[in-house]
Formats: sequence, structure tokens, C-alpha cells
Amino acid sequence: MISQLRHRNPEVEALVDITRLPDMDGIRQDGEMITLGACVTHAQTALSPLVREKAAILAIIRYAPSSLEIYRKARFRMNLRDR
Repeated sequence: MISQLRHRNPEVEALVDITRLPDMDGIRQDGEMITLGACVTHAQTALSPLVREKAAILAIIRYAPSSLEIYRKARFRMNLRDR
């Protein structure tokens, strides 16, 4: 997104900074679901006691960001399991 703005891509009209919005960098449990805020980093996810306890595979995969495809597959499977 930022690179598109730098190159003055006409399709990008604005960039909104969400880093100061409440709970955007939080990790919390909502019933059976774990919610990651939009600004949660790989490191925060990997080090979160909640994620390590309830979704250990997510913590392991988020620790290795080069494994993005594995992360997506694990997340997809977790979503299917929770239905």
C-alpha cells in the first residue's frame, strides 16, 4: 500500500493510520475464539501466553514469518474446526 502511494497510484486515495486505535494491537479470547488485532505483530502472537496455550501451532508458525503459506493453511483449518 505504501509503495503504491509513493508511486502515486491513482487507485489509492488515502492511507489511514490505525496504530493508535484502541485494541488494534491486542490479543484476546472471545468465548472459543482468539482475536488478533490488526496491528498485532508476528512476535506478539508467538510470545502470547494465550496463543501458546490455546493455539500453539499458530504461535509456532507466526514465529517464522517466512512460513506465511503454512500460517494461512493452519488458520484456515482452525476456522473449519471451530465451525
